[in-house]
Amino acid sequence: IAHSIIKKHGGYILAESTPVIGTTFNIYLPASEDKKEPARKKGKQKAAAKKSSDTKKLLVLEDVPMVAKVLTEMLKCLRCEAHVVETGAEALAVYSAALNSSSPFDGVILEMTIQDDDSADIILQKLRSINPGVKAIVFSDYEDDEALRNYKKYGFDGVIKKPFSLNVLEKELQHIC
Repeated sequence: IAHSIIKKHGGYILAESTPVIGTTFNIYLPASEDKKEPARKKGKQKAAAKKSSDTKKLLVLEDVPMVAKVLTEMLKCLRCEAHVVETGAEALAVYSAALNSSSPFDGVILEMTIQDDDSADIILQKLRSINPGVKAIVFSDYEDDEALRNYKKYGFDGVIKKPFSLNVLEKELQHIC
């Protein structure tokens, strides 16, 4: 029944089961393109209006297009605008240009390892030479990396280990926004 409902809504469901440990179901549904505003109770309209103007602008360094797309959608759900780049050089150029404009980034989210590029901690050092106050989160699926275990020592304000939930992302964003 769940599969049928999810499929009718253009999504899919994945199940992963390990004996004795349990089963995990991941449900993926497309974001709605419907612009209709949900009905609101009295008193919540001012808060909703404030939230929509609180959009944060983030620079995201991620070289895997699917991961970048999912992260961008997750950030949209959290009222953040993501500008995705695929290389460290591009991250430095885009960050610098934005810093010198009327619309600088509120923070950066850096993948720890980018193929054929500097690691996130090196890129963060270069960003700090442009702006010592840059706020940064590092994310990766490599749990044994020293910079992830001791992220503050490497200059990061937060860390996210893949895979992560929207709640984890929201919690870590509080460190930079």
